[in-house]
Amino acid sequence: MAQLFSLGSITIMNKITSRDIRSFVAGALAFNGFKSLILIPHYFTLSMDASHIGRAVIVALVAGLALPIGIGIFLGRWSALFSAQIFLWMKVILGCMTIPYFCIFFHEKVVTLVLVGAPEILGDAVLLGLIFWTTSERFRHEPDV
Repeated sequence: MAQLFSLGSITIMNKITSRDIRSFVAGALAFNGFKSLILIPHYFTLSMDASHIGRAVIVALVAGLALPIGIGIFLGRWSALFSAQIFLWMKVILGCMTIPYFCIFFHEKVVTLVLVGAPEILGDAVLLGLIFWTTSERFRHEPDV
């Protein structure tokens, strides 16, 4: 746990631990998963096309896997950390593959798709980098609280 000391109303953190970083990643993943799951009822009002609703719900359920993964990381489960790496790698790789696909086949909507997809891919890559950083040599000999 990071050691804190207080100067009046100012609190200063001496060192960021791997647990602090993993807690941040867990919160980000859990928030994104919760956001995906809470939007499922919206998809039923968005369209009356059953195939569109089905695709949207399946995508939201897959994205909603981030919620239990984030909770597992917060609880300190190494299997959840491993699952998060797989989940984030898949999102980054598939995201990098879908942007050129949409540029070629759906060029009239490409600006909207890139403006939505690129920041999400960047955020997932940053979370993945933070996970790798917490398992690096810098944090290797630190006691895990």
